[in-house]
Amino acid sequence: MFDRYVGRRGVWLCLIALLGICSYVFFDFLTFSRLYVFKGIASDSYNAILPSLIHLSRYIRTDGIPRWSFYVGMGQNVFPEGLSSPFTTLIILLPFDKIPFGIAWLEVLKIVLAGLCFYGYLRTIGLTKFTCFAGALLYAFSAFIIVGSAWYSYSATGVSVALLLLAFENGDVPELVEIY
Repeated sequence: MFDRYVGRRGVWLCLIALLGICSYVFFDFLTFSRLYVFKGIASDSYNAILPSLIHLSRYIRTDGIPRWSFYVGMGQNVFPEGLSSPFTTLIILLPFDKIPFGIAWLEVLKIVLAGLCFYGYLRTIGLTKFTCFAGALLYAFSAFIIVGSAWYSYSATGVSVALLLLAFENGDVPELVEIY
């Protein structure tokens, strides 16, 4: 019944559901009433990650590509730190005073991308549209992605895993199998 009713609009329905749930769950963060930075159990986001993101944002604006910084300890290499993930690169391109407010928007983007990639993966392996829809929502709002998003890198890993599964099923990554 669901598959017949949805027809070819399954991915759009999934996108609307993901955006709707994200806007409900993250409403206070998306409207800038609260910051998606934590001082409790995920205090790494406040004590380590946020200062690092702000430092990289300032560094890029003043010196260009991050290399060596004397603002980290007594000086250390900061080259790969901000450029290792496209999501981190997106957030450090914001002005440094806007980074704490942009984090929630970036996390919503990662949740939506993870759900859509997983939906595509499930469609590729031939499951029904209802199963793909439910699976995408369950994957996007899994504990690994939602609770881990307080550390910002776990949700990026969730997107990467879903994208890698989709790429393997589409046959776009055969060279990786031969290398490893």
